[in-house]
Amino acid sequence: MIRAVIHFELKPGCEQAFVAGFADVFRAVEKQKGYVTGELCRRDTPEGTRYMVTTVWKTPGDYGAWQALHAPENVDKATWMRSILDTLKSIPVGVPYRILETSHSR
Repeated sequence: MIRAVIHFELKPGCEQAFVAGFADVFRAVEKQKGYVTGELCRRDTPEGTRYMVTTVWKTPGDYGAWQALHAPENVDKATWMRSILDTLKSIPVGVPYRILETSHSR
C-alpha cells in the first residue's frame, strides 16, 4: 500500500470554499479503483493556515491511474477539480510514499 501526500497553497480568503469543495474531491476519489482512505488536514501557523491531504491506495499503479486521470492538463475534464480550482494558488502534485509499517491504537 502507499500513502499519497499533497500540500495545498490557497489564495487568501478561500479557506471555507476550499474545505467545502473538497467534499467533491472525496466523492470522486472514493469511486477510484484501489482507493482505501483519505484525510483533509489543516494546520494553523503564525504564517497562515496550511492544508494537506493524505490518501491511502492499494498499489502505486492505482494511485498512478488517479493521477493520470486528474492531471493538471485534464483539469477541465475533472468536474471535482473545478470545485476547488479557484481557491488554489497553483495545482499541486501528490507525492506517493510506500507504507512500510502501520500501528493502530488498541
